[in-house]
Amino acid sequence: MAAAVGLELRLRTFPSGEPIRDAPQQRLLQRLRVQLPPVVRWRTEVPLPQDGEGRAWDAVGAGNGWVVAIEAETVLDDIQASSDGSA
Repeated sequence: MAAAVGLELRLRTFPSGEPIRDAPQQRLLQRLRVQLPPVVRWRTEVPLPQDGEGRAWDAVGAGNGWVVAIEAETVLDDIQASSDGSA
């Protein structure tokens, strides 16, 4: 239908529902969280700052004048999919 009126249709899909698939990452993040001092502000599933971006940092820790974004990986299936290839 889009082509009939001179348009190109683009779609993106994102996982939804219960984050059961993230259970190992959640346990890893919890082990890190309990090691941090209580003054560290901690948020999970923090959206990336780009407009329209569907991805999120697994966690973000912050203190007075600093912020650290955290990606928790428990199984690395494809190293190329997780890096810029410069390793």
